[in-house]
Amino acid sequence: MTCYVRFLLILKLKKRYLAVQDVNLAVQDFFLKGKFLTNLNSNLIVLIPKVPGADNMGEFRPIALANFQFKIITKTLADRLASVPPRVISTQQCGFIHGRQISDCVLVASEAINVLQKKCFAGNLALKIDIRKAFDTLEWSFLISVLQQFGFSPIFCAWIEEILRSARLSILVNGKAVGFFNCLRGRGFDSYVLYADDIMIFCKASKVNIKCILPIFKQYGKASDQLINQAKSKYYGGTISSVRLSVIANLLGFSAGQIPFTYLGCPIFQGKPRAIYFQAIVDRIKVKLASCKGGLGLRSVRRINESLILKLSWTLLASDEQWVVLCRSRFLRHHLPISYAVKSSIWSGLKRYIQVVFSNSRWLIEDELRVFYWTDDWLGGTLPN
Repeated sequence: MTCYVRFLLILKLKKRYLAVQDVNLAVQDFFLKGKFLTNLNSNLIVLIPKVPGADNMGEFRPIALANFQFKIITKTLADRLASVPPRVISTQQCGFIHGRQISDCVLVASEAINVLQKKCFAGNLALKIDIRKAFDTLEWSFLISVLQQFGFSPIFCAWIEEILRSARLSILVNGKAVGFFNCLRGRGFDSYVLYADDIMIFCKASKVNIKCILPIFKQYGKASDQLINQAKSKYYGGTISSVRLSVIANLLGFSAGQIPFTYLGCPIFQGKPRAIYFQAIVDRIKVKLASCKGGLGLRSVRRINESLILKLSWTLLASDEQWVVLCRSRFLRHHLPISYAVKSSIWSGLKRYIQVVFSNSRWLIEDELRVFYWTDDWLGGTLPN
């Protein structure tokens, strides 16, 4: 190795060491002083067309390119915060919480829609709420107030406020930045879409319930500056008279929805699954699959589906999550599968595999209240004569 090459290698290592030191000092400076240089939170927005031949702003999707030093700060905060949300966020919010899955909301909504026609006083009602520009109109002062009410320290709230208020954006036009502007509200630099604005509410179809729900919408909108999009919000009624439905529609300002419908990208329907309900998902998957891959590297979809259903069956028996409590009350009696038919969108798939889970699992005695002496499998089969 020549002296010149050795010199270049040493110089490169020194530059890398100095760069690491500079980044480390910049990150520490933010956590000590609560401020950072403006350019650390300056982001470039790239507009990606949603459809071929896009020619107006509504047909483009913005994605922000953030500074990597800024990402170190936000990632550090997110890691420290990871253990807190499960304790302060209600179980009804499943997305982006460790240990919860967005599919839990789909399962609950699916089974709730299947009992919508069950006869009861005043009837059952489902509301699908759409919030107008949910994360584009969210007031930052509302976010800080919520953090303070949850008991977060003043210094942590100051960090979050500095991150929000220091955000600057520039749109790349033909590959060039056209100047930066400050953000005043909304999600700013986030490059992904949350699901907290997809809300399903299930309640009795009584005027008392509706009149209790409406003030909640108004108070939330007044505090956060988020408004319900009545044109896109829908209501779904069970065995309710046309007169009562007319009163509900006038109170809410929503239009009647049709079943099946889409919630969180999944079809919500009544009864057993039908191929036509999932055709839209199949079409999207076909578009995403690269034709050049062919069949190489692709696992059996049937095997993947079976393993997922088995995992779902095990969760139904062993977990205490919200959707599990609902489904267990519908499909199990004394920890055994029911033998009669129920109107469900998932039970027809689960009941074929749940016996496999039963035959390959055993109880560990911990809580005597959950043990059934006569029906539980104690010895792995019938008693010998």
